[in-house]
Amino acid sequence: MGRLDWWDRLPGIAVPTLVIHGRYDAIPLVVSQEIASAIPRGRLVVLDSGHFPYVEDPDGLVSAVSSFFVDIGR
Repeated sequence: MGRLDWWDRLPGIAVPTLVIHGRYDAIPLVVSQEIASAIPRGRLVVLDSGHFPYVEDPDGLVSAVSSFFVDIGR
């Protein structure tokens, strides 16, 4: 497939976007911070999990997603 470079397309996302990152994920937090910052209506939530929050922090994941939808509905 080759290398995909989509970073320059992030500012074109016009909808509210939730970026979820696990505090103990092998992917550095700065990557998710940069993604959320590049999206005009991006929001970052850091959960107390690794790469699989639906297994490691399901309550935190449900809370983050629920809060996100409540906030964008206002």
